[in-house]
Amino acid sequence: MRRLVLLVTVAVLMTTAAGAFAADRWVNYTSGKYVWAIACERERYVWCASSGGVARFDITTGQKIVYTRADGLADNEVHAIAIEADGNKWFGTDGGGVSVLHPDGSWATYNMANSGLADDDVWAVGIDTARNK
Repeated sequence: MRRLVLLVTVAVLMTTAAGAFAADRWVNYTSGKYVWAIACERERYVWCASSGGVARFDITTGQKIVYTRADGLADNEVHAIAIEADGNKWFGTDGGGVSVLHPDGSWATYNMANSGLADDDVWAVGIDTARNK
């Protein structure tokens, strides 16, 4: 009997939740099909790494900005995000290495050709307490 009550409760909750997230409420902020990583910055910005670049969503204003190769990313297929306390954003890309967006809006890219990066396919970026990447 307990299992039946639990099963009915779960079914009702799933039906209610499915209705709460209707398809017309979802918005795609990049041209990409996949979102590989999400990071939050200072409880104001949500960054999404996708197969169509990087999107920054301002949760206070609703404004969105999409960054692509045209803006300075090494590649539009972005798999990883790490945000430093000083505002640098690090993006691991598929084949382009690592791109860094500095707080002043300038970009830098590190890859096998110009740094000690072991591979240009970067699936994770991390920053430790000593600010090592």
